[in-house]
Amino acid sequence: MKVNVPIGEAFRWGWRAYARNLFFFTGLLLLAVVPLFLLGGWAGRFPEGSVEKSLVEFAAGIWRVAVAMAVILSCLAIHDREAVAPSEFGRIGSRYIAYFFGTLVYSLLVGIGLIFFIVPGVYVGVACQFAPYLIIDRKLGPIEALKESARLTKGSRWGLLFLGLSMVALNILGSLLFGLGLLISVPVTFCAHVWVYRRFVPAV
Repeated sequence: MKVNVPIGEAFRWGWRAYARNLFFFTGLLLLAVVPLFLLGGWAGRFPEGSVEKSLVEFAAGIWRVAVAMAVILSCLAIHDREAVAPSEFGRIGSRYIAYFFGTLVYSLLVGIGLIFFIVPGVYVGVACQFAPYLIIDRKLGPIEALKESARLTKGSRWGLLFLGLSMVALNILGSLLFGLGLLISVPVTFCAHVWVYRRFVPAV
């Protein structure tokens, strides 16, 4: 299916969504970063390769996945209902395993594709980019979500590629300001991406 991807409109909506929910997004990202900072400091106290260090890094990985899910759920709620209810985050537990394995398979496919001449990795990255959303939003299994994303994005992949490059560029700019700009660029790009996702998969 071919869907137009208006990048400028997506980022304008992303900015408005961020501005209306400034304090929420700032709090959410600080809640994400502070535990990771503490866990990173704690892991640094243990020798490389030790069981203790591995356990702390494993805990940090679990937290990163939960944070990514929380951001996606928040952006979907803001798009669909203009507000985030605490009950939204209850879906993290029920979809965590599927999301974890879905993003793991997605990352492996992209990584392997990048190793083999780069282009296959970019192709998979663009074609299957909506899989994490579909796992949370439509409760699809990991493989089913990857296949559905590939079907949905067929005919729109050039537009989605340029959207992805724009998101990366904005986050690079955000990282230049001692990383503080990421507090703005990350939620703006997530919101923009969700806005585009909803053009392919309308809210129920």
